[in-house]
Amino acid sequence: MTQIKNPKREELIKQFTPVEIDEDIDYTNMIVSILSFSSMIFKNKWAAWASLVATLSGFLDAKTHTSISQGNLMNLTMSFLGLFTIYMPIIFTQKSPEKK
Repeated sequence: MTQIKNPKREELIKQFTPVEIDEDIDYTNMIVSILSFSSMIFKNKWAAWASLVATLSGFLDAKTHTSISQGNLMNLTMSFLGLFTIYMPIIFTQKSPEKK
């Protein structure tokens, strides 16, 4: 019997190294999105202020390489937009119709 030679070259074989996955999931972005949209839809002041506090907390606790890529700027914009929609009638008062 003839012995078959292995066609794999030894210099091309590389050791398998598994990729490390960062399992630290940031739920702050999801919470801020829910709170800011609910504050705009339901005109809830507590949700608007809570979304602003959660946005600032998430922005300050964020890692340096993912501060903007995870949408913290968008969360900040949505939080301020939620506050603006709630307090808009106070800022821009409308004249009441004159009674005859």
